[in-house]
Amino acid sequence: MPTPSGVVYADHVAQWNVLCTSDHFLRDDPIVFPGAPGASHQHTFYGNRSTNAATTLASLSASSPSSCGRGMGTSDLSAYWVPSLMKKNSDGTTTWVQSDQTDVVYYRRAGGGRGPGVLPFPKGLRMIAGNAKATSDQSISIVQWDCTGGQELPHMYQCPSDPSREIHASLVFPSCWDGVHLDSADHKSHMAYAAADGTCPSDHPVSLPQVTFELEYSGIHGGPDYFLASGGIYSMHGDFFADWDNQVQNALVAACLNKARECGDMNRDGTTLFRPDYDPEPITIDMTKYPTTSPWDGRNLQEPTPTASSTTMTMAGMGH
Repeated sequence: MPTPSGVVYADHVAQWNVLCTSDHFLRDDPIVFPGAPGASHQHTFYGNRSTNAATTLASLSASSPSSCGRGMGTSDLSAYWVPSLMKKNSDGTTTWVQSDQTDVVYYRRAGGGRGPGVLPFPKGLRMIAGNAKATSDQSISIVQWDCTGGQELPHMYQCPSDPSREIHASLVFPSCWDGVHLDSADHKSHMAYAAADGTCPSDHPVSLPQVTFELEYSGIHGGPDYFLASGGIYSMHGDFFADWDNQVQNALVAACLNKARECGDMNRDGTTLFRPDYDPEPITIDMTKYPTTSPWDGRNLQEPTPTASSTTMTMAGMGH
């Protein structure tokens, strides 16, 4: 099993992020309903512009650039999606909200700068966070809603009348991997959440970057007319299908996560990754100093074997 190297332990934030705009809306879910267009509820897709029911790692890699900005469109071809935000109209119909929406995707070292070292995502890893069937509050450690700050609740709520207070959701993914399976029949069993100090359980020993979606809904203040396409105000969940450029991800994991550095608002210009001078801790990373291969290359990473029973369980348990 590969192990992280050059890990620095410090009382410091260890993270980077990418800023991805919403790109398209489909009733597809290539993780839960692969090859079945229209089988899911409506989703809003960020990042890779090609994501649909037929998506594979090969199709993601063939579609460039993504909707992720700051020069990262050719570096991060991953797919990110969540249930669409819906609105009840005065005539009794419902429509999905298509105002400007962004997903600031954070990649963090679980446990912060004192947590264990991290390895890059293998290409093609898929995972889900949250429960699409939830009809009551989920754990606030996984799902959080607020109004551009203010009170954090595990469900959507109406923001104050102040026009600057817009609804915002955070969704935290597990970061501990079993080191073998790129997916599992329920799309969750191959992953586990870390302890507060970042420690992974023994059956999921590999610490990967901890992904968090920060979802911003421009101009939307919530209220009784708004709900998620998966149903109600409690069912926030999300999907992640990893496809990073190896050299870029290797550089960010090594220089930001394992060195315990704040790499928010990271940009790319050619072979240089940088955090602008106006940020409190400007950083410049020379990508050419990092390998172009993945530590997972050549390893027998496994895909789940679809079965009728697992498909039924997924449909019933995940509600996608």
